Amino acid sequence: DDLLVANRMMLDALPVPAVDGSFGDDNVVHGRVAISSSARVSGSVLHGPVAVDDNAVIEDSFIGPFTSIGADAILRGAEIDNTMVLAGAEINHPGHRIEASIIGERASVVRSFALPRGLHLRLEPNSRVTLS
Repeated sequence: DDLLVANRMMLDALPVPAVDGSFGDDNVVHGRVAISSSARVSGSVLHGPVAVDDNAVIEDSFIGPFTSIGADAILRGAEIDNTMVLAGAEINHPGHRIEASIIGERASVVRSFALPRGLHLRLEPNSRVTLS
């Protein structure tokens, strides 16, 4: 996807790490990671290059290389890499690693433990979902 290629190029040009947000001792950072001063990260591993925008919240997550987290996004219990999470999106304990994906503005990826289990999808025209 062209957007993921552009994201990769932008992140590849990140300068030295810039961790400015609320960043506790319970986090691990590898490589170039840029975190906004208003972002909050706890209990997570960030393996750069990674960019985290304003007011994003990341808890108990693994953020792999070439991942951008947009403003006001919330990630809890997530494993992602090579992914763009746009502004206001939420990823909450998805149960699977998310990779090479674009999560749109204010989109939600959440795991429900209700029975019966199944996928609940709302796809726009020309959307694509790959399950593995």
